[in-house]
Amino acid sequence: MPKIKTTISIDGNLLEMAKREAAADNSSLSGVFEQALRIKMGLPELIPASVPWPTFGHSGLPSNLTFNDNSELADYLDEQ
Repeated sequence: MPKIKTTISIDGNLLEMAKREAAADNSSLSGVFEQALRIKMGLPELIPASVPWPTFGHSGLPSNLTFNDNSELADYLDEQ
């Protein structure tokens, strides 16, 4: 199922705790909320699929890719 953006009202202290948790886990705030909801709902934790990172010689990703927008990288990977 695709990701859906939503807006929630949340206690400020809880939000700050979630932000610290995300930073400590090198994760996103969305990831922290999704993991907490999965635990609460008794659903299994999602393990991200391994993504093979394409390389082009010794230069890494193509120079026209920037990381200003996650959708740009996602679109590129979908095309591979």
